[in-house]
Amino acid sequence: MKQGLLALAAAWMLTGPAWAEEFRMGALMIDTGPLASFYESGRNALLLAEEEINAEGGIGGDTIKVVIATHAGTPEAAMQAAARLVQREHVNGLTGMLNSSIARQLLARSDALGVVVLDPFSTAVMECRPNFFRFRVDDPSLIKSYEAFVKESGITDWDILAADYTAGHESAANFSKMIEGQGGTVHQTLFAAMGTTDFGAQIIQLLNSPSKGLFVSVYGTDAVVFSKQQSQFGVDQKFSALLGSNYALPSVLQAMGKTATAVTQPVSYAPNVDIATNATFAQRFRERFGSDPDDVAFDHYIVMHAFADALRKAGSGRTEDLRAALAGLELDTPLGPLSFRAEDHQILRPIFYADIADDPQHPGRVKYDITRTLDPKEFMVAADDSCATEEKQ
Repeated sequence: MKQGLLALAAAWMLTGPAWAEEFRMGALMIDTGPLASFYESGRNALLLAEEEINAEGGIGGDTIKVVIATHAGTPEAAMQAAARLVQREHVNGLTGMLNSSIARQLLARSDALGVVVLDPFSTAVMECRPNFFRFRVDDPSLIKSYEAFVKESGITDWDILAADYTAGHESAANFSKMIEGQGGTVHQTLFAAMGTTDFGAQIIQLLNSPSKGLFVSVYGTDAVVFSKQQSQFGVDQKFSALLGSNYALPSVLQAMGKTATAVTQPVSYAPNVDIATNATFAQRFRERFGSDPDDVAFDHYIVMHAFADALRKAGSGRTEDLRAALAGLELDTPLGPLSFRAEDHQILRPIFYADIADDPQHPGRVKYDITRTLDPKEFMVAADDSCATEEKQ
C-alpha cells in the first residue's frame, strides 16, 4: 500500500489535477457501525459550507466541491477510500469522520498521499506531520480541562467506564494520571467493546461498590445505549458526579434525553452558545436540514471554510502552498476567530462546560446549561514543535 501511495503522489505532482476551475475536498465518511450516527450531520455541514463558499464567489471565481466516499469504518477501508479519492477524484485535501485509528493511518501516510489532511474528528495523541491538521482538542488537553472541575467537586475517588478502543484507553489512562496527581484514587476502570448493546456486566460492577465520581468515555450509539441502561438501574443516582468525555455530545444528546440529566459534559460546540454569529449559523443549518447543528456538524463546517481560506491565501491548490497557508491560519467561525498553532498544526479553541437539563421551551427535550467557558490558554498542552522543525529542514 505504501509504495502504491508513493507512486500515486509522484504521479499527482507531475500531472496535476485532471479537472479545471474546481477545487476538491475528499470526505471519508463512516456509514455503518456505532459511529454512523455522526454521518448525516457531518455530511450536511460539508454540503452547507460548499453551498455558502460557492454562493460567495468560490475561490477567485472557481468552485469548491465536496467528494464523499463512504466506508465501513475500519482503517483498511478508509485507506482504500482515501487512495480512490486522491487517484480517481484528484482531491486537494482529505477530511471526514477520522476516528483515532483511521486518523493515525492517514497521519502515517499523509506524506505519501500528497494532499493536506484536515481532521475534524479524532482526539487521540498523535505526532505532528507537515500535511496533517487537527480541528479537535486532543485528549491530553481535554483531560487538563477537567482539573478545575475535579478540584471544585471535592471528589477524590473515581470509577471509569471507557470504550475498548484507542481513544477510550488513552482517555482512561490520562484521567487516572490526573486524578492520582491530585492525590485521588481510581478504584475501577472498566472497558466496553465498540458496538456494545448490553452494558449489564459493567453496570453490575459499577453498582457493586461505587466510588463518588464516575468518568464515562464511550461514544456515538454506544453512549446512547449506556445512558438509557444505566438510568434503568439508577447508576447515576449512586454517584455524586458523572463526568462525560466525548459522551453526552450534541450529536447524541437528544437520543439520550432525560437519561443524561445527571451528566456534566465539556463540549467544543453547542448550538445555544450565546454568540450572535453562532445563532445565525444554527438558524441557517436548522432551516436547511430541519435539525440543530451538533459538534460534528460544526467541525466539518469549519473544516471546509478553513480549506477555502487556505486556498485563497495560498493562491493555488498545490499541497505545499496549502500546507504553508494552513499553518498559523486565523479562521472566522460561528464561535468567533480561531487559529492554528504553526508549531504543531493544532487548532486553538475554547471548551464549554455544561450541565444537562430539561429544556422548558421544548418539552421532552434536554439542553446544555453552560456553566463555564475555558479559554484555550487555560487547558491546551504545550505545542510539539516537530512540524515546525521538520518544515525548516
